[in-house]
Amino acid sequence: MASARRWLCLILAAAAAAAASGAPAPEDDPGMPMAARHRCWMARVGRTYADAAEKARRFEVFRANAERIDAANRAGDLTYTLGLTPFADLTADEFRARHLMPDADVDEPATARVLFEQEEKAAKQHLPPSRPPAVWGSKDWRDLGAVTPVQDQDKNNCNSCWAFAAVAATEGLIKIETGNVTPLSAQQVLDCTGGDNTCKGGHIHEALRYIATASAGGRLSTDTSYRPYDGEKGTCAAGSGSASSSSVAVVIRGVQKVTPHDKDALRAAVERQPVAADMDSSDPEFRGFKGGRVYRGSAGCGKKRNHAVAVVGYGTASDGTPYWLLKNSWGTDWGENGYMRIAVDADCGVSSRPAYPFV
Repeated sequence: MASARRWLCLILAAAAAAAASGAPAPEDDPGMPMAARHRCWMARVGRTYADAAEKARRFEVFRANAERIDAANRAGDLTYTLGLTPFADLTADEFRARHLMPDADVDEPATARVLFEQEEKAAKQHLPPSRPPAVWGSKDWRDLGAVTPVQDQDKNNCNSCWAFAAVAATEGLIKIETGNVTPLSAQQVLDCTGGDNTCKGGHIHEALRYIATASAGGRLSTDTSYRPYDGEKGTCAAGSGSASSSSVAVVIRGVQKVTPHDKDALRAAVERQPVAADMDSSDPEFRGFKGGRVYRGSAGCGKKRNHAVAVVGYGTASDGTPYWLLKNSWGTDWGENGYMRIAVDADCGVSSRPAYPFV
């Protein structure tokens, strides 16, 4: 009987996936018994538990999250839809510990600011135009082939979003410069970026600087020429003989910071290429975001940073809301197949300190 129920869940999930984009998963149906919703959700995300006691404990967390999500969707006050993402059996504290970086000030410290000022003096010619196009318009680098598939950082609870964001920005630039899509190794960036850039968090600017250094030395690896991503920071193997030589045909010469808190400057940059950005993802609804409409951060969202994403486009929603298009690294079961459209005027700090590589 248990096996039959599992297959039913899988069939229902497949039917939902085959339907029009945004179709809810069967376990998102509030009319389904909670135990059945949990079983269907487990089948969809591949969740298993060590024993019956752990499953029972996780079920209670799942129940509380599902009831909160159902109530929020029923109230109709949100500009988007919540759902049972892969984080549905985690408490808020567990989610924060496993998937977000430690909170940091939204602005960089003075020492980092001095370093960026030095970099900018040598790279002013790489700044995007001072103003973006007069009309808001739209840009989606996915449509132009400059965005690789969404990845999932969640192996061994590794908070490596900073590496994936930097890699996504660089992949976009390489496509623009060469016409070729070249998936890069986030594992290499995790292993080889020094300092406090680890599975406990890191810095997109330092990751981009490492990528530039590795590129200049011919050590920038593709995702197939370095060891597969395993969610653990290991010994840097770039150039050691244990990693194959890269086929990346572009030399990344440096990193350019976008003017902090300047949304027009960010739009001008994204008009030219994908951009890496820090943000605040601690809103309770963020982990349950399933799309449908544009996400709007709370009034307090954006006063700190604890996550990193790639800004791969911008546009205007059907209700007239301007948005940034974000590529996340939480897999395709979160958000709109791994992406989020977030309101420009409530963007949780996306525009606070973005950066991009240049050639």
